[in-house]
Amino acid sequence: MRKFLKAVGLMLVLALIWSVTSVVSEWRVEVEAQSAGCPNPNPNTLVWTSLTGPSFRGNDTAPSVNCPLPTGALNQAFTTLANALTAANTQIASALASITTINGNITTIDNTLAGLNLHFTGRVGTNAALTALNSTAFTRVLRGGFSTEGDGGAAWYVPSTSACTLNSGAGDNGSQVKSSDNKCWIADFRGAPANVQVWGGCLGGADDTTAINAALASSNKVSLPAKTCTIAGTLNISDQQSELMGAGRGQTVLQTSSATLDLLSVSASYASIHDLTFNSKTARTAGCFVNLLGMATAPRIYNFSAFSSFRGVCYNGPNSAVVHNGDIRNTVAGGDGIYVNGCFACTLGPEIVMDNSPSSQPEANVRIDAAGDFTLLNVHGLHGGDCLLVDPTVGNNVQSLRITNSWNDTCGQHAAWFKAQGGNIQRVDVVQSWFATAQLEGVKMSTSAGGSINGIAFVEPHIVNNGLSAGADQFVAADSGVANVEVIGGYIANNANSIGMHFGTGVSGFTIKQVKAGPFGGFSNLLRALQIDSSATNFVVAGNDFSGNVGDTIITPTLDGIAAIYHDNVGSRQTSPVALIETATQWWSVDGNSSVTTLNHGTTITLPAGGGLLLISNDSNGDFAVFAMGGGIVNLISSTKGTFVMSGSPPAGDIGVAFDSGATYKIVSNFGSNVDIRIVSFRTRAGG
Repeated sequence: MRKFLKAVGLMLVLALIWSVTSVVSEWRVEVEAQSAGCPNPNPNTLVWTSLTGPSFRGNDTAPSVNCPLPTGALNQAFTTLANALTAANTQIASALASITTINGNITTIDNTLAGLNLHFTGRVGTNAALTALNSTAFTRVLRGGFSTEGDGGAAWYVPSTSACTLNSGAGDNGSQVKSSDNKCWIADFRGAPANVQVWGGCLGGADDTTAINAALASSNKVSLPAKTCTIAGTLNISDQQSELMGAGRGQTVLQTSSATLDLLSVSASYASIHDLTFNSKTARTAGCFVNLLGMATAPRIYNFSAFSSFRGVCYNGPNSAVVHNGDIRNTVAGGDGIYVNGCFACTLGPEIVMDNSPSSQPEANVRIDAAGDFTLLNVHGLHGGDCLLVDPTVGNNVQSLRITNSWNDTCGQHAAWFKAQGGNIQRVDVVQSWFATAQLEGVKMSTSAGGSINGIAFVEPHIVNNGLSAGADQFVAADSGVANVEVIGGYIANNANSIGMHFGTGVSGFTIKQVKAGPFGGFSNLLRALQIDSSATNFVVAGNDFSGNVGDTIITPTLDGIAAIYHDNVGSRQTSPVALIETATQWWSVDGNSSVTTLNHGTTITLPAGGGLLLISNDSNGDFAVFAMGGGIVNLISSTKGTFVMSGSPPAGDIGVAFDSGATYKIVSNFGSNVDIRIVSFRTRAGG
């Protein structure tokens, strides 16, 4: 009897194979027990089937050993069970009569049979069948589908002795299903991702929003099948470390039927969304496919596609968000593939590709209104209105923006427009990136409404074939609100009606070094390599190749007293005065006009005070003289002939250079008639 009691405490499994009409054709009972006749005292297995009868099998250490049947109380217990099962179709059918109406879907059950506590597992075909089942019928139930058997909504359930905790006891028909006795069947996912089909989602219904949201509320890992799921509302990811995963891009499709609602709203930290496609079956006019909200830290979206969005992915204030390995296509006119309105330490890329219909381009592929420490890495855009648009408005700032190894091409307006319209753009690095084939400027920097751009560096850019519409240049710093721009290395080319680099009136503090602005690599020449408009200050133009273009470099500022350096530029053919200066208060050059100036007989040209070199040439015959001036003294260094005097009023037929009592120098003509001269002054010290 002791062996019998020990055996009763062990697991007995009844495996019943049912026909469609619920008639038992075979069953099997296995009881772990001990038998003195077996080779060791470890539990062995007593097996009985309706076809073979009883046998006793050795344990796992000697599976081939057949042991004698047990004797005594254990034998009596097994015999009682065997006898109870002998009248199979009669006794079992009678014992199971209460469940034979459940569509023949039950393979195993829990019940008490022949006085022994046998544990049976149930199976039902649908959620409706599960709700019709009493919670005491089984210790575990397999639901074969949600609406129909095999539709993908299969799940295991265990009974609860209490009512469901969700929806006032009604459950959610997925993680919790109300039983017929007002208790609850609890889904047993056992650590695996929760399949939304368990809630009836993505089975071809009109709206899967409720089912998917129920799954997201129940589990922090939710899987979507390789099907199209129709979303009429907004899916919410609000639990930390939640994961929403599809079966792959192009296989799992979340398709919204709303023109304006966000499809997916993410407020949870460390959430991840991946391996799926977003789409719309109606024309979008507002909203984001994925909206990353301000309370989210380090959300991540990857391996995704988005089609026909108004805005594909929106950064609306998260921290450390990362979006990578995705493609965003056919964003609607007026929308943005990626929209950033607040994000700190966030990343877009690598491997983000955007492309749109050439005839219906969005406002921008990437639009950044506000951000700090934002990185674009390997982000590629085609056929955007402004392929990259950085446009902070009043109260917004874009700071510490880094763009690396990215390209923007075939853009309906600008390849990149840094547009500070009331806000500020500060500390931008653009490294080895491509801006090409835009209808307007390739790269434009402009300010309005008190906005500013301060500190933007382009390192080895390729800016080519832009300005396809008349009057647009390749690279433009447009106004005095733009300061501290650097272009280091890289190439600018391919539009004979376009200026390579154009710095507008009042732009200050810019540097251009080691740039090839002109024909290269199969790209043709420019109208001119460089134009600097009036009032520009504090600039360096050095070591560039400006050769091969249609026209000359134009530099128009009056450079007296400003800091500027211009030297070692190949093919510049500069047509305007240039200053070689290091410190505005001491070092400067070129105050005179190197173009032709008419010096009338008996008149004077006054030079600013200072010291340095002066070259005067007769434009008609090439005569020239070079003077050194300083401390009120004028020295003739060299001349083609003695037609210039050292100081004082020149004799007839000469031009004189003298120190004036007003602490300045003057050029006086006594040539006898008007003469066209060129004057270039290289001053090395201001003030005397």
